Amino acid sequence: MVVTSLNLLPCGRLEGGRIAQALFGRNVAATLSFATSLLLGIGGLTGSVLCLAWGLFATFFRGGEEIPAKDEITPIGDDRYGWGLVLAVICFLTLFPNGGGTFSSSFLNQPFFRGDM
Repeated sequence: MVVTSLNLLPCGRLEGGRIAQALFGRNVAATLSFATSLLLGIGGLTGSVLCLAWGLFATFFRGGEEIPAKDEITPIGDDRYGWGLVLAVICFLTLFPNGGGTFSSSFLNQPFFRGDM
């Protein structure tokens, strides 16, 4: 689930980048791609190995000329906007509480085991 959510980040040629390009156009998708790479880099510098590794991966594979969509003229329907929003929420809810397991957080406590009493 985490790897699928990482693939849904709006960054370059990842699936999330293609979804962002279809929903918002090339200019907004390029801005979202840059912002996502920047946030992944900041997350990597603060200690998250997951952000660092995926940020490097996404940065190297997002470059180059973007492949245009098959049909960029016909507007997409409301149902596709809805699915894009659902996927963005799933991506956010999956990745937000995951710090990569490299640093402690007061927001997330350790799991409770019955043997710890």
